[in-house]
Amino acid sequence: MHQLKKPTIKTLLFHPKLKPFRDVAIFAVLLLSFHYIYLYWASNSFYPFREQVDQLFVFASDILFNQSAWIVKHIFNLNHTTEAKQSG
Repeated sequence: MHQLKKPTIKTLLFHPKLKPFRDVAIFAVLLLSFHYIYLYWASNSFYPFREQVDQLFVFASDILFNQSAWIVKHIFNLNHTTEAKQSG
């Protein structure tokens, strides 16, 4: 009789039909790694770039607000009011 070979982990990992799953697994590992690195860096106040990151957040928030306000006014035709922007 013909005996079947027992598959090894190496043959299973590198089987051509499993390449899409392997690619997704690599992507997931990289994505989670970068997120945990970011969370660790954020918990340390973005050392040594705290001031630059704070300025970037303010800049990006201002862009987001202005674009959102434009869409609300010009596309949805809604009148809206906001509180005055606090400086500081």
